[in-house]
Amino acid sequence: MKRLSLCHLLLSVAVLSAETAPDEPTSTLALPDPATIRFTPPPPPKEVPAMEVKDSTTADFGTHRITILRGEASTLPDIPEPPPPAEPDPEVFAQYVEPTHILLISGTTLGDSLSRVEIWNPKTQTRHTAWCGWDISLIAPFHEITHQQKSHFIIMGVGAGDMREEHPKVESGSIVVPDGDAYTVAILTSLRDACYANMPKLLELKAAREQYQRDAAAWHAANPKRPENHTIWLKPHRGSRYLDNYTGDKKEGAR
Repeated sequence: MKRLSLCHLLLSVAVLSAETAPDEPTSTLALPDPATIRFTPPPPPKEVPAMEVKDSTTADFGTHRITILRGEASTLPDIPEPPPPAEPDPEVFAQYVEPTHILLISGTTLGDSLSRVEIWNPKTQTRHTAWCGWDISLIAPFHEITHQQKSHFIIMGVGAGDMREEHPKVESGSIVVPDGDAYTVAILTSLRDACYANMPKLLELKAAREQYQRDAAAWHAANPKRPENHTIWLKPHRGSRYLDNYTGDKKEGAR
């Protein structure tokens, strides 16, 4: 197994940057405000507005009922037919549409200073395992990084693991890539540096997420789901296809 110390890692990344600078990603962070991460209980259902009921259907499930009401048609003007789509100019289209670049990252945290990470290398179509001497879940607020001068969106899943899981010795802040994949080293180094540069804010965000989870769990424990009756109401638009072929009131299509 090939183990890279922090010094060796930084040296290898420096060489990588000098030889293939466009390949090394840099972060473009727009972190949210931790104060906005607060659990709010769901509001109660809205009352059914006053309406002339044209038709209704009720389904009885034994423990609860669901009722669907169709009210009078809307008095808003008819919805105009959409204009036919214009044929795009291929040259103009190519100037504004860029292919979507995605980074696939999965990880497991084994405490606040150790994580196992898997990175998908799109060039070689291979997956690589790495060990990080920092909490990989801190990158959860990161939505994208810049790689090869293009934005790459991050799709990430992180779970909690057991510290008893077998793993190599990893120093704090270092990255161990057993197979030495340079792409994985570059990605994780950039994310590690971005984490350290934004550490106070990221720790606040993590604390806010954990508090959100505690508050949500406490509320759901105190308010367990119970079967409840529900009413769904619809007011179709005049000219809607849902009013076609009805009998009865021809003006509103009631049956």
